[in-house]
Amino acid sequence: MTISILIYSMAGGGAERVVSYLLPYLAKQGDIVLLVLMNNTISYDIPKDIPIHYLENSKGNENGILKLIKLPFLAYKYARLIKKLEVTHSFSLLTRPNYINTISRLFTSLPPKTIISERSFPSLQYGYGNSQSKINNWLISKLYPKADYILCNSQGNADDLITNYSIDSKIIDVIYNPVDIESITKKQAVISFFRPQLFQYDHHREARRW
Repeated sequence: MTISILIYSMAGGGAERVVSYLLPYLAKQGDIVLLVLMNNTISYDIPKDIPIHYLENSKGNENGILKLIKLPFLAYKYARLIKKLEVTHSFSLLTRPNYINTISRLFTSLPPKTIISERSFPSLQYGYGNSQSKINNWLISKLYPKADYILCNSQGNADDLITNYSIDSKIIDVIYNPVDIESITKKQAVISFFRPQLFQYDHHREARRW
């Protein structure tokens, strides 16, 4: 398999940590793996033999309207990239990359297996009733069903997509966040979570105050 993993950036975060676990794991299975980002912030270690491609270098404070307008252009660019690299499985995490991943199917006659990962509770995240929320709710209801498979990191997320967005439960599954046990066991044990020297009480100083 040739697997593309699309995510906004590799800045600190839960989805980004999952990707940092997936990259070396999939590579060890003998698959070809590539990372596709939309921002050049990287806070996690990326295996040196895994290529990184950038759809753009967007800023975190970009205008919401601009982000919406750019979606089809980024999807087209992504479709060209995965066609060029002969990607067989396209996996995305987080809402905007999920939009791009599913829209990209419109720009190729033989799209790869499209897998998206929803890691929030969309009806709450976009439950404010403003225009931004309405647009995102509409995009989720129209684009998510186009994926071949949807992975959620909790049963609550999965139920939300089924109940509030009418997405077929047959394409939804739950995989909880992974834990790198091997890495944890290599770390030095912390004897005391709170360092005592930070919490020493100065009785003499307190007496002088009174």
